[in-house]
Amino acid sequence: MSERLQELGVAREAMQTSDLSLWAESDRDGAPAGYRVRNSLHVDIDDIEKVGSVLAAALETIGEGAEMHGISFSLRNQEAVTNEAREKAFVAARAKAQQLATLAGRSLGPVVAMNESVGGSERPSPLARVAMAESMPVEVGAASVTVSLTVQFALVG
Repeated sequence: MSERLQELGVAREAMQTSDLSLWAESDRDGAPAGYRVRNSLHVDIDDIEKVGSVLAAALETIGEGAEMHGISFSLRNQEAVTNEAREKAFVAARAKAQQLATLAGRSLGPVVAMNESVGGSERPSPLARVAMAESMPVEVGAASVTVSLTVQFALVG
């Protein structure tokens, strides 16, 4: 399997076995009927254009017993996006505090306390068993990062 994915441009270090299981199966009467094996592979793909063909190739290589248990997306540079959201949240907090201080007839002083909460969505798309295809359509959608700041400023005057 990994050789086929490498042919499609997936780096070896982007693949990791995430589950390897072997168990005995019995028939209805409890007699041994053979063994079943599960080998789960986690694959990271940076190029969204390759996802459909990689999925199709993986399912084709495995054959009829193939199962796919999910696909998820994440931001390539989470830290930079979070930093930008944090900066925008702080600018908005300062602007709101400045307006409130002006309405109260006071001046805005220094920051005395801050509390941050970071969240977001990566829009996972869980899938069950998938039919074989030359390439599967994959849509990325949109992801968001939310930074909520509680900022306390001193009031002067």
